[in-house]
Amino acid sequence: MKFIANYKSWLDQSILDTILTTEGDRRPTNAPVESYKLELAKTLHNAGYTNDKVGWTLYYPSHFDKPIVPPIDIGNGHLWFCKLNPGDMFPMHQDLFEHEDPNLKRYWMACQDATPGHIFVYDSEPLVGYKAGDLFEFTNAKAWHGACNIGFIPKITLQLVRV
Repeated sequence: MKFIANYKSWLDQSILDTILTTEGDRRPTNAPVESYKLELAKTLHNAGYTNDKVGWTLYYPSHFDKPIVPPIDIGNGHLWFCKLNPGDMFPMHQDLFEHEDPNLKRYWMACQDATPGHIFVYDSEPLVGYKAGDLFEFTNAKAWHGACNIGFIPKITLQLVRV
């Protein structure tokens, strides 16, 4: 991962308050897996992951009362926030998109300072010592990555995709 810059001044407390006080979209669901994600789903299933062992909550711009304008230009891309409550886990995975774009750029932003128990792994390396607002670019948009929260407070991150 490549550090881009710190955008702490961009982080609006009302965004974090909404994430901390509303339900969001809980994942995974029991909906059928999209065809382009079947191989990844098989890999996770064969490793023993089940819906009762993993979970995370997503927040899209539609969850907020005001527009979310990202801190960087993402073109026609999209953004979402991810919340991991204590005990939540998002297994190692690759981000897969139905329509592949060779110009796709993937970014990850910490919405809090690194906290004991908040774990993020990119490729085979844990990301440590980050600060709220630190924005990182995935040097490989298809890199394996995952996160979990073995701490005591929710872990919140912003995900950005530029196309």
